[in-house]
Amino acid sequence: GVLGQLPHRLLQRPLHNPHAGGLVRILGLDVVQRRHGVGTFASRPRALRRFWTVLSFTEEMRAHGVEVQNHLLSVRRERPSEAVRRALALAPGEPVYRIRRLRLVAGHPVAYHVSCIPVRTCPGLDGLDLASDSLYRLVEEHYGYRFTRCERVYRPVRARAPEARLLEVPPGTPLLLVEGVAFVDAGLPVDACYEVYRE
Repeated sequence: GVLGQLPHRLLQRPLHNPHAGGLVRILGLDVVQRRHGVGTFASRPRALRRFWTVLSFTEEMRAHGVEVQNHLLSVRRERPSEAVRRALALAPGEPVYRIRRLRLVAGHPVAYHVSCIPVRTCPGLDGLDLASDSLYRLVEEHYGYRFTRCERVYRPVRARAPEARLLEVPPGTPLLLVEGVAFVDAGLPVDACYEVYRE
């Protein structure tokens, strides 16, 4: 399922990389600890965090002066996992659009995102230009919603082979996993997602 496809074990091995944490520092996420003479380790998992100002990844990076290119990997209409169904308060068997995207900065992959959005909430979403614009902007402009809050959980993980290939890092490289749900007006959950960030 979307909310459980990556391992949630903590990092234990040191990472000897003086540049670790570049992207996550931009995003304000302190997920690495450095110990002189020892190496770089992932910090402890973060608890649930709630945000009342919701920006898409594209908008958030633009706010820091960073332009993002979106590479759309796939859009599929499918039956969600039980975890996603509960997160989006869907009836059994109700379909979602599963949107997989790779985010690039200056031509280099920095993040892998998967979003699940209910078909009944955003019918025809798979026909929109998901590659060239912010997903949240499209949802707001085409369906009249306004994103009002999101809940996110941060976990340090090590890259499995599929994510490592996409992000062009060796398997086992420390990554940041963000799992969350974004809500629109009246508390309606619209996006259940996970996001994997490299340094």
